[in-house]
Amino acid sequence: LIIGSDLVYNEIGVEWLPKVIHDLLGTKAIAFYCHTKHRLDMHDQDFFSNIAALGLVSTEVRPPGVPTPPPSPPFFESLFPEQRIAVFRMHKGCGEVDYTRQKYTAPSEL
Repeated sequence: LIIGSDLVYNEIGVEWLPKVIHDLLGTKAIAFYCHTKHRLDMHDQDFFSNIAALGLVSTEVRPPGVPTPPPSPPFFESLFPEQRIAVFRMHKGCGEVDYTRQKYTAPSEL
């Protein structure tokens, strides 16, 4: 399990964070990444393009019972787009991951 939040601030993060996530994820591992949508549109677009180019599946998730927010506007559509926080679950695109069967391993057990 990998957890991260708001880690993309420049071109280096756009290029390297997807590679790091890809290399750290095993075939059945997942990553959760919290991201402020439309904070930096150019970086957002390139970051998620790089995630997809590496074969990672990225899905916005929310707690059960929380309504689905309205779709985000397209990148670069507005000078001051509404920003909102989103959590993305990522995994390698080599098939579905059964998230209900994920077992937490305490650091002392590793």
